[in-house]
Amino acid sequence: MEWLSGLVMMVWLLGLRTPELTGFGRVIAALAGVVMLVLGLGSVRLSGATVRRRAEKRAAKTQAEERVGA
Repeated sequence: MEWLSGLVMMVWLLGLRTPELTGFGRVIAALAGVVMLVLGLGSVRLSGATVRRRAEKRAAKTQAEERVGA
């Protein structure tokens, strides 16, 4: 969700140019949007890795149970 907020902020600032900000304000707002985008995409990547790791553990456990049972 954070990456989506960053993306919307970047489109709003750079694409629409609707906020009446000074040059410094635009730079700060753009940096905040980029930071939100990077942190959000990093969180998505981290959560995907966690889910993959959990699935691998579950598969290894199932294989071990099959070997013991066979």
